[in-house]
Amino acid sequence: MWGSCGKDGVLRIHWRLIQAPRVALEYVCAHEVAHLRHRNHDPEFWETLGGLMPDWNAAKEVLERWERERFGGGKRL
Repeated sequence: MWGSCGKDGVLRIHWRLIQAPRVALEYVCAHEVAHLRHRNHDPEFWETLGGLMPDWNAAKEVLERWERERFGGGKRL
């Protein structure tokens, strides 16, 4: 888990993302900000995320590729 949005509205981002490509960190941040409005991954969540970061899907792929290269497919947090 690279980020979380608590019920108290506090966003937490894993410190290892400072080692990731910047766009991966930006994706995680935008993803968690979208959770401030939508607590799940319903269609409205993805619409909100798209408004925050129109190229979120490409950024997510960068994050996933970095994960695979760095951790061999399994996150080691």
